[in-house]
Amino acid sequence: MATNTRSVLSGGRSTPLDFDEKEPPLELDEDLVTDDVASVDEQISEYTASLAPSVLNYPEEYGRRYHAFRPGAYPLPNDDSESERLDMTHELIVRLMGNRLFLGPLERPKVHRILDIGSGTGKLAVALGTLFEDAEVIGNDLSAIQPTWIPPNVTFEIDDVESPWVGNQKFDFIICRYMAAAIKDWPKLVQNVYENLNPGGWAEFQDMDIELYSDDGTLTEQHATRDWSRTFVTTLRSMQLDPAPGPQLEGWIRQQGSFTNIAHRKFKAPVGPWPKDKAYKDLGMLNLIQTLDGLEGFSLRMFCGVLGRTKQQVLDQLSEVRRELKSNAFHCQFDIHIVYAQKPFAETYFAPNDESEKDRLDFNHMLMVKTIGRKLFLAPVPQDKTHRILDIGTGTGIWALEVSDLFPNAEVIGNDLSAIQPEWVTPNVKFEIDDVESEWLHDEKFDFIFARYMAGSLSDWPTLMSRIYGNTTPGGWVEFQDYDLLYTSDDNSINMDHHTLKWDTQFIDACKSIGREACPGPKLEGWVKDAGFINVKHQTFKMPIGPWPADPHYKDIGMTNLMQVLDGLEAFTLRIFCGVLGWTREEVEVLLLHVRKELKSGAFHAYTNFNESITAVTWCMHRNPRSKLMSDALIREKWCQVHHLHLISIFTEVQQIYPAMATTTLTENTFTHSGDKTTFYWSAGPSQGPLVIFIHGWPANGESWKPQLLALAALGFRTIAPDTRGYGRSSVPKETSAYALEHHVSDMLALLAHLGRDKAVWIGHDWGAGLVWGFAAQHPEKCVGVCCMTVPYQVLANGLEGLAALSNRELYPEDQYPLAQWDYQAFHTEQPEASASQLAANVTNTVKLFYRGGSPQTYGKPAFTASVRKTGGWFGGLPEAPDTPFESTLFKDDKPAFDRMVAEFEKNGFEGPNDYYRNHPANKAYNLKAPNGGRLSYPVLFVEARWDSVCDTSISRLSEPMRELCDDLTEVSIEAGHWVAMEKPEETNAALVRWIAQKLPTHFPGYWKTPFVSRK
Repeated sequence: MATNTRSVLSGGRSTPLDFDEKEPPLELDEDLVTDDVASVDEQISEYTASLAPSVLNYPEEYGRRYHAFRPGAYPLPNDDSESERLDMTHELIVRLMGNRLFLGPLERPKVHRILDIGSGTGKLAVALGTLFEDAEVIGNDLSAIQPTWIPPNVTFEIDDVESPWVGNQKFDFIICRYMAAAIKDWPKLVQNVYENLNPGGWAEFQDMDIELYSDDGTLTEQHATRDWSRTFVTTLRSMQLDPAPGPQLEGWIRQQGSFTNIAHRKFKAPVGPWPKDKAYKDLGMLNLIQTLDGLEGFSLRMFCGVLGRTKQQVLDQLSEVRRELKSNAFHCQFDIHIVYAQKPFAETYFAPNDESEKDRLDFNHMLMVKTIGRKLFLAPVPQDKTHRILDIGTGTGIWALEVSDLFPNAEVIGNDLSAIQPEWVTPNVKFEIDDVESEWLHDEKFDFIFARYMAGSLSDWPTLMSRIYGNTTPGGWVEFQDYDLLYTSDDNSINMDHHTLKWDTQFIDACKSIGREACPGPKLEGWVKDAGFINVKHQTFKMPIGPWPADPHYKDIGMTNLMQVLDGLEAFTLRIFCGVLGWTREEVEVLLLHVRKELKSGAFHAYTNFNESITAVTWCMHRNPRSKLMSDALIREKWCQVHHLHLISIFTEVQQIYPAMATTTLTENTFTHSGDKTTFYWSAGPSQGPLVIFIHGWPANGESWKPQLLALAALGFRTIAPDTRGYGRSSVPKETSAYALEHHVSDMLALLAHLGRDKAVWIGHDWGAGLVWGFAAQHPEKCVGVCCMTVPYQVLANGLEGLAALSNRELYPEDQYPLAQWDYQAFHTEQPEASASQLAANVTNTVKLFYRGGSPQTYGKPAFTASVRKTGGWFGGLPEAPDTPFESTLFKDDKPAFDRMVAEFEKNGFEGPNDYYRNHPANKAYNLKAPNGGRLSYPVLFVEARWDSVCDTSISRLSEPMRELCDDLTEVSIEAGHWVAMEKPEETNAALVRWIAQKLPTHFPGYWKTPFVSRK
């Protein structure tokens, strides 16, 4: 599992500024007084005085000491004024990006060398050296104006980036910033950057279009500032220096032709405190100061040396420019552009048994299962007569493990050339290292033999068929699933003019030249008949490559197939093209570059044929019973290197979980703490088992975790689920402030102490996730691991404004939905009595209405929570919730639990639960106290509810802070609505069990063994 570290600074917040390139004009502060230069001078004085402790000093974010504004002389070649201005520009862009140094999705453990081009005073290089403490950071520039104190992993070089690059070591990250008017040949620089990146490395360019403009037309030709700006830009261009590289960066990078995963963001940088928005107002003041400080440095050399003006003429013009800038007579700004891109993984050979190929094989398994109708096989294999199963070429073992769940009383054997299967397997499964083309030495025959993906792997198919026939019990079944790898198209859109078909046919020919059949699929039927099998059934499935089909089923298969083909191209090609055809690696890489481009472009509508041959007695279509432990839930491993998601099907490692649940019971408990506070909690499992604590959300109770409490308890864990304050049978304080995050954290500490433990695995959902995240950030020493569902890290900690900033503004236009889908939270805050009374008017109907499953039909559409205030409350103006059939709720199989929840809300009301939402300001302040900037270093699991229309993480930016602040993050997506653990308990349990087994230590604190230790 790849760790997931991205570009946030310690303690950084997500910016409230709009990342959209088409952002609207900044709103003017109407209260601002114009033509009051003295007032602005006073503001500048106050502002610069405040910079020392707050703006230029980020000890908790960057991990080092920063100098105050105007700290005194530096013993460096450039003057103090310019060094200080450069530090201001560093601060400007960092704050524009939301206290980030960069936007690229870097993965900290894989960043070993960083280059900062045009390092200036070295602020960025030093900050990067502190953030990537195990990486070597090099800053280069034409002048040595960097500080004398630097971290040990940072060095500075005097170098011209436009001269030949002579270093023999490449970089994992190259950042180039503020090079406007400094570079003569940008395309050459982009090429040099590409050539000096390691495969998978990232480049990021941060630069400007320095010409001033105004959205509202207030900056006119009559202003001295406009004249100065135009003259400055024109003079630079006459010197063959580009003053506006920012908007051209993306084009230069795309023109280079090899970069992938290119992203472009644009930010408005106001000059002056004229914007109404406070964040922009502060940035405008910062920008005004650096502009005023730099005017002479910008102008004197060019205006005098190039244009021939006298120094006094220049100073006179600049005097008028300064006066205008301070007067707020116009509302000017310039744009800053951020473009990042990745060098493809082209220099690394992915062997057939490495981690990347294992992931692709698991992904390919899902592709096959989807293709044949979400089945593992098509043969009507009788469960009661199947005692031994053989999986030929088992790969990662995923098919063998899943089929063992369908046949719990059968012995399942998987064989392959490499031991890449999981270490722990269910008791009826074993794996063998074996060559299927060597002599078979099995003592007993098999009732079902399955072979898949052997295209290009075998030299003698007829002999294999004969051996399979001899090792199958009379009446047993055999099934082959394999390809015809020749790409074709029904509309003749793919032809030999395409690099892709050339690559495909050469691959097939190379396989044939060494006696390997690359297209066995169409021949399977003949081979099995020749071997003596009877009742042969052969079926062919079209498998599109790319999302070009109109049919949603085939579109899904096409996209899945395209992803696995792209991921496997090098693994398919390098060995056979270099070893058999005699190509060089460089020649292969050039060909694959063209193939990738064509495959992604949709230039043709190609597909391969996937063939199944089933033999034995009468064949019939048979849909496999759905396994309780196998689900359609998907683990999403974030590969920051290639900027896409790998999807791997979940299978649980524990077969006995559901039978054991039948004998597991829940116990009711209460304890008193903090004087008069009472906490009620449910418990299950052995008292000394590894501790897992579940925290519920709004509006719920501890019992809503019942499927998880029983499942993990059946495995030997000690499971606990309290009613949080304001809910169920726990205390219900009257004061709104009593529901602030800090008090919940105190309750969780008290619960842990009451249980006699030092640490636990903490699992939360909805507001419970918010509480768990807050606890995890404040008390990392109390966490073995953290799992949260539906609500990502830092989302609730950033308040309503932070939530809205991360929402999907295409789905929720700001003019229609100012708070996006979070409008209901403002209803809680602005009309607390109405909110609580509407929910309580008919609790039975409220609970039934809220507790329903998700649907893909409603996903991607505005949630009803976005218009609560506009429509008159929770229920569209109705005084109470409308009735909903009980059978359509998530409680349909547990009426007693439903009755208990209704009774609890009828007794307590909704005031306490709703008060959670009215503590955003206090929670934000508390969040800032988290050690290490809130970064989580222990294992974290996030469960996305795929059809949750409110916490719509797959189509919004809600998960960004989490991915930036969690060093060891696993993401799982389950096709369910908001109440994912209740709607899809089997999939949720499978995700939890696998994460615990894979990620958490084999011994929990206190040396209590997990149930997995003895089975390994």
